Amino acid sequence: MATTLINSANFSGTLDEQFLTFASNQVSTNTLSVANNFTETEEGEQPCWISGCLQYSICVANDTGKSFNNVTMTDTIDISIAKFDFTYGVAVNGTQLSQVNYEYDRVSGLLTVALPNMPTNTMADVTFQVVKI
Repeated sequence: MATTLINSANFSGTLDEQFLTFASNQVSTNTLSVANNFTETEEGEQPCWISGCLQYSICVANDTGKSFNNVTMTDTIDISIAKFDFTYGVAVNGTQLSQVNYEYDRVSGLLTVALPNMPTNTMADVTFQVVKI
């Protein structure tokens, strides 16, 4: 029986001293325009996930002309079919984060990641893995 894994990534931070939040609920290889001059791409490394680990890559780009600061990304993992891979952890722009920069709630499946400030014309590429239950 096939099960669809839905991924929902949310971003929040300050832009020009105003709080901003935006979200996407699509795993895709397409770039989505999710807010004024922000784009976000989510992709899983496997088109058909049978077993083992699945690596997510969530990339958000800031083309607003302003710095996006105090950025947080949250992503809810469907705990009925997958669990967060603590061995892999979380990487941002290819650098593994220490656990003080991310938090995972095993009960709700909520992954919270503190991202670096994003000056205009920069991006943050967040990767993590889940393991099929």
